[in-house]
Amino acid sequence: MKRFGMKIFTMMAAAVVLAAGILTGCQKSNEISLKDLKTGDEYQYVKAMWNTSVQEVEKSLPFSMEKHPIVPEGNTGKYYVPYRSENITVDGLKATAKWEFYEDQLKMIQFNIETTRDEYREQFDREVERLTRQFGPESEKRENPDTGFEGYSWKTDNTLLQLSLSTGEAELPSRSPIISISISHLSLLEDKYYDMPSQ
Repeated sequence: MKRFGMKIFTMMAAAVVLAAGILTGCQKSNEISLKDLKTGDEYQYVKAMWNTSVQEVEKSLPFSMEKHPIVPEGNTGKYYVPYRSENITVDGLKATAKWEFYEDQLKMIQFNIETTRDEYREQFDREVERLTRQFGPESEKRENPDTGFEGYSWKTDNTLLQLSLSTGEAELPSRSPIISISISHLSLLEDKYYDMPSQ
């Protein structure tokens, strides 16, 4: 009888462990929800605080980052150290993430959402609707039909959330459309970030 009771207990414990594993698996670690892009009154990814170092961000993320070469930003004289994360999802859509560090401080995160020429318009309109529902009406809307660009911005005192669509219809008509959601800290505009960072 004692052995039978022990067997039942073992079976129940195994069932609890299995159920916990299933429930945990429902929330994949590489999924990013739109609600995760705001903390308090500022736009900020909840697992990567602004102005933190590469090492601090790496520790807090549930997925990995891969370093890429230091990149000059157009002709501005500004440089940043980019990291990338592959195989994540944003709002249920497959995406890649780009993390920009200036003087080893996180200043910008950009999520590029995978899309196709057949579905990009519906996907973009859906993201506009979802972001508006989550964060309210946009602060600014911009369009440039000549370059195939359309963008929406939501701004706070210190941060900026942007949703953009670039179809490249005028310059690169064969390129796949790009839908991006980015958040940035406005201190990025300070002059001190126009110097080449140390390697």
